[in-house]
Amino acid sequence: KNIYDEICDQIEEAENGSYIFMSKKDDDVFFEYKIDVMDDNFNLSYIDINTPQGKINVDFDN
Repeated sequence: KNIYDEICDQIEEAENGSYIFMSKKDDDVFFEYKIDVMDDNFNLSYIDINTPQGKINVDFDN
């Protein structure tokens, strides 16, 4: 499942606001992402990809 579909599933019933979601990809890898939910859309602020080798941060707001 791609990230966009996961986000849409997570926020389907969500009220407006900021949320942090976690998604486990493999035994050793998980994603953390911050989403701002608004009336008609959402903003993906960042994704942290956590692996055994370290954390990779992708910041979409900067």
